[in-house]
Amino acid sequence: MPKLFGTFGVRGIANLELTPELAYKLALALATHLGNQGEVVVGRDNRTSSEMLEQAVIAGLTAGGCKVLDLGLVPTPVLSFGVKYFGGSAGVMITASHNPPEYNGVKFWEADGSGFSREREEEIEKLLEGGELKKVGWKEIGRVERVDALEPYREEVLKRVKVRERLKVVVDCGNAVGSLVVPQLLSDLGMQVVSLNDYLDGTYPSRKLEPLPENLTLLSRTVSSCGADLGIALDGDADRSVVADETGRVLMGDRVFALVARHYLRGRKRPRIITPVATSSVIDDVARELGGEVIR
Repeated sequence: MPKLFGTFGVRGIANLELTPELAYKLALALATHLGNQGEVVVGRDNRTSSEMLEQAVIAGLTAGGCKVLDLGLVPTPVLSFGVKYFGGSAGVMITASHNPPEYNGVKFWEADGSGFSREREEEIEKLLEGGELKKVGWKEIGRVERVDALEPYREEVLKRVKVRERLKVVVDCGNAVGSLVVPQLLSDLGMQVVSLNDYLDGTYPSRKLEPLPENLTLLSRTVSSCGADLGIALDGDADRSVVADETGRVLMGDRVFALVARHYLRGRKRPRIITPVATSSVIDDVARELGGEVIR
């Protein structure tokens, strides 16, 4: 059996490589892995195939005896938050992030809201390869409960983030689920918000989902023309954003991370920055400036 899990879950072209049958088996394998018990938090983006795959995932989990807490349409950070907030045993997000609309994916999450470790993904694959998927009897089939994580997520962000001045911000939501959270959240923080592509459309007609400078010409023009202080562009599940400065120039992620790190860590004694191995050396420059260290 070919390796299923890539760098971020299982992904493929919907109904061709990632089918409802495969989504069902992945979910049943997760339920088996969890001992055919527990609560699993499930969410999805707004791709045309996401609801279909979500229903298959819910069927697999409940057939395996797990209760499902269904968040419905949410950005990936809200799913991650929701797993811990609701005390779930695990989480499942149906999304292909920045990939084109014909793709979709299934990603598993730990109880603490982090992505599944490589070891646990390998255990899921072994269950699929060995055909050791366990269904429960009719009395033990799991229930499905619809719950809201958007409002608790918004409240938690507002408790943690304080903004000292009112800025004018242009947000390009890319017709994706980030539109359910980000424009309103910025407005709640006191920002003057100009929204672009903020209606949901799973074919993503307005631009390519990957927030690269060549895909964000409308954002850049709008920031410049309306005198905004900055622009923000989101990918398909809003787990990644890029920022444009007041001239409309798009800043790549590592530079933005460095600015945030410098602001957050200034004044702290021996600050430490924990970052993935692939992050650029600009983070090391910030650490040296602040007398701290980078942990990769």
